[in-house]
Amino acid sequence: MLIEDKEAAEMNGLIQQVKAFEQSTIEAAVTGNTVKAMLALTTNPFVPSSKVAKLLLLDLLETNQKYLPQFTK
Repeated sequence: MLIEDKEAAEMNGLIQQVKAFEQSTIEAAVTGNTVKAMLALTTNPFVPSSKVAKLLLLDLLETNQKYLPQFTK
């Protein structure tokens, strides 16, 4: 039972981290806030560092600029 509790706690932590990423992503997308977009990427558990997050964000915004006009204000 103790092992199951530990696994549940670890999964809960991952779920909370992903949820924070999703909420920051939504806020960034709606507002066009690049700081919030950067925060979202750095909280993503699959992005290994802030350096990688910055590169991803720059590439994402450049590649999709016609779909993301809120970021060009």
